[in-house]
Amino acid sequence: MNREQIMSVLYDIGLVIGGEVSLKPLLTRTLQRLLYHTSFPTGLVFLDVPAGDTASVEATLEVAIGDFGLAGLVGQRLSLPSALLRGGPEVREAPELLAALPTAGRSYQVFLRLPIDHCGVLLMLAPRQPRTQLPLTEIFRPVMANLAKAILLCRRNDAYAAGLVTERNLARQSQVESEEKFRSMTTVAQDAIVMIDDEGRIAYWNPAAERFFGYRADEAMGLDAHTLMAPERFQDSFRAGFAHFRSSGNGPVIGKTIEIEGRRRDGSEFPVEISISALSQHGRWYAVGLLRDISERRAADLALRQANRALKTLSGCNGILVRASEESRLLRDICALIVETGGYRGAWVGYASADGAGLSPVANAGIERDYIDTLDLSLSANPQTQGPAARAFLTGQAQRVQDIASDPGYPGQRTAALQHGIAASLALPLLDGGTPFGILKVYAGTREAFGGEEVVLLTELADDLAFGIVTLRTRIEREALEAAKCESADRLKRALLGTIQAVALTVEKRDPYTAGHQQKVARLAVAIARELGWPRDQIEGVRLGGMIHDIGKIYVPSEILSRPGKLSDLEFGLIKMHPEVGHEILKDVELPWPVAQIILQHHERLDGKGYPAGLSADRIIPEARLLAIADVVEAMASHRPYRAALGVEAALAEISKWRGRQFDPDMVDACLRVFREKGFSFD
Repeated sequence: MNREQIMSVLYDIGLVIGGEVSLKPLLTRTLQRLLYHTSFPTGLVFLDVPAGDTASVEATLEVAIGDFGLAGLVGQRLSLPSALLRGGPEVREAPELLAALPTAGRSYQVFLRLPIDHCGVLLMLAPRQPRTQLPLTEIFRPVMANLAKAILLCRRNDAYAAGLVTERNLARQSQVESEEKFRSMTTVAQDAIVMIDDEGRIAYWNPAAERFFGYRADEAMGLDAHTLMAPERFQDSFRAGFAHFRSSGNGPVIGKTIEIEGRRRDGSEFPVEISISALSQHGRWYAVGLLRDISERRAADLALRQANRALKTLSGCNGILVRASEESRLLRDICALIVETGGYRGAWVGYASADGAGLSPVANAGIERDYIDTLDLSLSANPQTQGPAARAFLTGQAQRVQDIASDPGYPGQRTAALQHGIAASLALPLLDGGTPFGILKVYAGTREAFGGEEVVLLTELADDLAFGIVTLRTRIEREALEAAKCESADRLKRALLGTIQAVALTVEKRDPYTAGHQQKVARLAVAIARELGWPRDQIEGVRLGGMIHDIGKIYVPSEILSRPGKLSDLEFGLIKMHPEVGHEILKDVELPWPVAQIILQHHERLDGKGYPAGLSADRIIPEARLLAIADVVEAMASHRPYRAALGVEAALAEISKWRGRQFDPDMVDACLRVFREKGFSFD
């Protein structure tokens, strides 16, 4: 499970905790969401568990979900083993402890214990270890801390409300204030808030919903929600689920957060993240949906994944070309690499026939040869009926088809392509001195699969493949072969460096206040490394690390990066994840330098007080220790949205202050010499 999915889980549970004002609904709904996300079938909540070191403990069962026997004991005090109710977060197989539960007919083997800070404990039970990718004992720590605070607030609210039950006037005033507060909140909300009555008609439609779907509130109110908001292909299934909801308040999507496609007034579709809850009013069930337009998030995620898989494929191509000694094996390996490492639906390579009349496939992977043999690869056919492969060969330009099902220029093989699971294609010419001699064809199983950056990288791969083929063909002497291999490696290295520079520029484009920060940090890091007498190859590694050390910030929303005010703990926590995100992006990319480790460790400190792992002293690699100094100096010397530039002297004073404690003393001394004796400047 990736970090974005984990943040989605925490956000979902956080909405539940922040949306309740009474204790029992708070505990019940929070436990329901935890059971859903962890796949445990049964959950219990005990509050006010007494401290001590006794073998058993008595505590009141506040909530029980998933077990009718235990649900009947809610409100009673139970005597249970201390090892079950006391201790830190733990997943444990302990049937002997769970046997003490006063239930019959179910045999529990495994429990997950989550302490609620100073308030009690939450237990989830299962007959066997549920399958989940969540780090169960770590992910919910902030959730339990927030739940503890919410419990205190709900108890105060319940006590306060109990004293006002007979105060009608105050109750009416509170209702008016609550309604006014609700209207104010929903009016300024960035997410769409939609309420649907038990007839499936829209009962509430906030301004964000107007922006998302293009209908004014007075136009939307009273209309059928599914017809108005959902693409036609989903409407039957939505109505089927709604029929069950109107009678029971339950349904397959109630209480869940899902991603679907919404439909605007003009008929266009857009991706939506929606959380749906049930609300009972005057004996009728209402569905309340919180909708968020995730077009930008999905597009950014898709672009990053596409560029990353192309980069991994290009990196793997480097290894294959270096080892290549026989042409047919080279072509098979490249096609297999595109499918197995890149995750593409298929690939094939074709050469122009001897008479120049057409293209002949010579290697393929992922796609059956019988489909390739049905293609019309004639080079003399009518231009109106030529396929992408022939057009790429004749023009020497890449030919991209993003949606084979609807592209008007795709030839008669459309039906066969769709039957073989092909939704998009990219045809790349193989050039020798600007003259085409073959084609590399790549297929994808999804529409819109080939983004702009991905096409650039795959074009580079095709150029490298063409270069490798030509090199193998023209090899006559050992010296010529060695020279060709060196040139191939250099081309691939430049491709990787160019990609790294493009990625660095992408990160800085999202944060105008720190534009140039990575480049400046890289320059200072190189100057310090030279002052220390590092070898050229090691200097190159620290330079590249500096150029993209903040690549992980691509996952941080731009409004957080450029906010002038103080960040919340959650927002700062997102920013502090950028070394790990950057490491995750580059860890599988084969580079001759430890760039991924440099990125992961550049916020660690000698005294162990850095992040993300709290490494200390020699456990931090030298390149990361050096980059940490360059990063601090450039950041302090430059302007930021939340403060003015402090200047170089203030930055040098800061690293001198922490010399030997947070920063490597020899590297600090070298940095001081670079500025004060060698005249280094960021200008």
